[in-house]
Amino acid sequence: MSLLVFGFMGYGQTNYDTCNNLQKYAGEWRYTNGQDTIRIYLRTSRVTDQTYNVVQDRLWGWHEYKKGNTVVQTDYAHRFMTLNSNAEVMLDSTSIALKQFRNCSNSYINLTGLIVDYNKGSQAKNVTASFNSLGTEMLWKQTNGEGQGAINGIYGMTLPKEFLLIKQ
Repeated sequence: MSLLVFGFMGYGQTNYDTCNNLQKYAGEWRYTNGQDTIRIYLRTSRVTDQTYNVVQDRLWGWHEYKKGNTVVQTDYAHRFMTLNSNAEVMLDSTSIALKQFRNCSNSYINLTGLIVDYNKGSQAKNVTASFNSLGTEMLWKQTNGEGQGAINGIYGMTLPKEFLLIKQ
């Protein structure tokens, strides 16, 4: 996990959300397609990476994936937990971590980060999330990291590679 944290956190920059862009993406998001239902719950928090002394605003999240009435994977019950200002603690307490790279002048925002795939050896999948101009739809795309599965033989991902979430 330390390589993942370094790769995700090691940008060495301060990235405050001074325009409160992230706040409008907080809350519950849902995708439904046939038997598949994905719920994602996002919350904002300002955190400090103690190792690199970096302060950033983040969206932390929890997810649930169901096929029909069968829960495939979930940590959704923890979505109202107390948020910690330490980034490492939050990475260990959530399944989703997203951050922005846009500034206040941009009306369109992309977020990047990760989601933990509990059914695939708790591997972190790379995520890009983009939003429509109203902030009511989120296009979620995820990929495996380079070399993922090479050591433990666990390949693929549980969630679809791409899906459209609707704000609830």
